[in-house]
Amino acid sequence: MTGPIGILVAAHDLGPMLDECLASLVAQTDPHWRCVVVDDASRDDTAARARAWAARDPRIEAIALERNVGQSAARNVGAQVLLRTCGWIWPLDGDDLLVPTALAEMRAAVAERPDAVAIGCQYDALLPDGRRVPARRSRYVPARPLPRDLRDDEELTPAVTFFCVTGNGPFYLLRGDCWSGRWGTGYDERLRAHEDADLLLRYALAGPVHVLPQRLYVKRERAGSMTTVGQESGSERVFLDTWRGRALEPGADPRLRAMARHHDSVHVPLRDLRVALIAIRRRRVRHAVTLVAHALWAVLGLSWWRTRRRHERPAGRSQGVTS
Repeated sequence: MTGPIGILVAAHDLGPMLDECLASLVAQTDPHWRCVVVDDASRDDTAARARAWAARDPRIEAIALERNVGQSAARNVGAQVLLRTCGWIWPLDGDDLLVPTALAEMRAAVAERPDAVAIGCQYDALLPDGRRVPARRSRYVPARPLPRDLRDDEELTPAVTFFCVTGNGPFYLLRGDCWSGRWGTGYDERLRAHEDADLLLRYALAGPVHVLPQRLYVKRERAGSMTTVGQESGSERVFLDTWRGRALEPGADPRLRAMARHHDSVHVPLRDLRVALIAIRRRRVRHAVTLVAHALWAVLGLSWWRTRRRHERPAGRSQGVTS
């Protein structure tokens, strides 16, 4: 990789946190980068701060949207600008940071793994009290007898993004020529959460996703999140239903079908049983019984059977009309 690395920042009501984010970018030991900051109709001075950085550093461009469109759509706006000159893009949340050697180490990794479509890294959590601590998200994949958690240095598989919807953050450098593919371009703008998992799944199906053991990203943990619980649960339903449907399409990648079935028949019941144990400890027996029943339903394959029926029925009806 000889060109600049594109840094994609979507920002909404971040104020001084955006300053910290961009300061970490300017402090990089690798100076060959370009950044687009898309202000998603902030109500505070975030847009003004972005313009001030752009005035000081020609590598930074500020775009201000007139109405709030959500992080996925805002990122897509910035990506279209970066893809004109950058072969690789790194989405960076506007309140997060990069360690000073992040871009240099990512560039070296791309040179070592020219077949990779994405390069990931580990991250630290920046706590509200200012402490920075090592953090980790689980990356489960199908295994016998139970799903196993990948080691930090193991390559990401498509199953990771399907099983761990909330386990994929913006910790990946993405190859630009894979931004558009069979299932769309860039981020799915229906998603107000889990948009990173959706995009990364498409990348993982396109080619190898290499993961570095180094901690190059710093994720800020704060009380006010960009999505509400309702938005997260709604986005998770959209994400899973969309990919279940794709797994059942004629000629679908067999990895997708196996992944969706394993999710519904193994991953979901294990999750329900774990939550049921918590419910029992909290003396919520009725809730625990419901979860156990749901887990048994899934283990017997009935959940996957119902999924297939729901997704295949429209196709069957349409075929009946045309025959």
